[in-house]
Amino acid sequence: MPHILIVEDDAIVAADLEITLRNAGHTIAGIARTGREAIELAKTNNPDLILLDVMLADQISGMEVKFIIESELKKSISCIFLTAVRLKNYPELQAKIEDGAFLPKPYTSEALLRSIEAVMAST
Repeated sequence: MPHILIVEDDAIVAADLEITLRNAGHTIAGIARTGREAIELAKTNNPDLILLDVMLADQISGMEVKFIIESELKKSISCIFLTAVRLKNYPELQAKIEDGAFLPKPYTSEALLRSIEAVMAST
């Protein structure tokens, strides 16, 4: 089972993610509400996968967080981007997010777990 870092600024969504993952037997590498917290937690806990909200509260986008973490850890990290933003309205964002690594909100527990399985199978 992958060691998963949750990066989500909405406390209710973060709690739902944590419950869903724990119930499925996953290990939580931490929960961050800001990009800066995510970067520090990733350096400390070395996650295998990051569930990453695209739009965070502290002016660092989820995309930037991914690149900073990979630079700091000097390795590629699998991510699943979560957002209520319609990607077709942001083509520059859509071009950077790999297929299968995007989960629109609202999501179902089943869709979340399928996404994790698919992303981890491709690594």
